[in-house]
Amino acid sequence: MRVPTVIKSCPTRRILAFRRQPLDITLPVGDMTILPLGLTPVVRSEAQLYLSQRPSLLVLRGDLAALAAGIHACLGAQTPALAEDVLSLARLYADITRRDVLRIRLEQVVTDSCRKFHVDHLALRLLRSYVGPGVQWTRDGGEKVHDTPPEALVILAGTAHPEWSELCTVRHRSPPLSAAQRRAGGRLLLTIDETDLGPDDLGTEDGTGNPLSPEQRALWDLANWGDGRVRH
Repeated sequence: MRVPTVIKSCPTRRILAFRRQPLDITLPVGDMTILPLGLTPVVRSEAQLYLSQRPSLLVLRGDLAALAAGIHACLGAQTPALAEDVLSLARLYADITRRDVLRIRLEQVVTDSCRKFHVDHLALRLLRSYVGPGVQWTRDGGEKVHDTPPEALVILAGTAHPEWSELCTVRHRSPPLSAAQRRAGGRLLLTIDETDLGPDDLGTEDGTGNPLSPEQRALWDLANWGDGRVRH
């Protein structure tokens, strides 16, 4: 796990600094990278405001120009600082992966949606928990469980990464939420990835209110759970 030195400035400028010095995510030790970049008070306040409105799942796909238009259309009116933070992370992810088309998912999480330690079947996934706990992870099958700092950027490599091997031992899961955390609105979680597998929601419906078909469910599970293997 690589933890860079914290740069003392606003998070957007810190993100730009990392973009000027691209991350060297080399596996196996780079199968999980944590960037300790917290939120400014205004972004934190806007994230709380957004979560308090019980938002629907927001999913955007496209190149950076399309994502910028969609993010500002969906978030810019009431939460412009949050919109700019999300867009900055999309740019960072594009710089790291050299991907032209990305998927952004901003969601309210009130359940333990991925409660088993697992590895995703994709190349790289970026996560930021704007509100609530971060990600839980382990390298020994759950004997020792660690928590990423709230608000940190978490970059996870998956089995589709070209350097993936059995030496990549990190497994991750969603943190359990207490009853009090659920009543407070749960987590506000940002996910950025490049996957083309499966539907965009949490695996229960296809985004139109219809149950997933077995084939759709299998694709979603593959993209978001991988092979489910846990190292003991």
